[in-house]
Amino acid sequence: MKLICLDYDNTYTEFKSLCDMIIDKQSEFGYKVIMCTMRKPNETNEELEKLEKRINVHYSSRQAKRDFLKSIGIEPSIWIDDNPLWIYNDG
Repeated sequence: MKLICLDYDNTYTEFKSLCDMIIDKQSEFGYKVIMCTMRKPNETNEELEKLEKRINVHYSSRQAKRDFLKSIGIEPSIWIDDNPLWIYNDG
């Protein structure tokens, strides 16, 4: 199963309908969707809390998303992020 990682700020927030469709249809196409944001866990909001009921949401606390996820044993095969710089670089 391939893993898709969605960004939150300026990705999910800008393309909610498309991202919701990806989340809703993930298993039909053999994918699993997670979210990784550079926010800290205390920087959540109501929308993120609702998303946490649908998919796993990870808070990297300004650490590069790829390194953070890898440190907890997660390696996405597809990244959807408005700014790929933050996948590889700390904030």
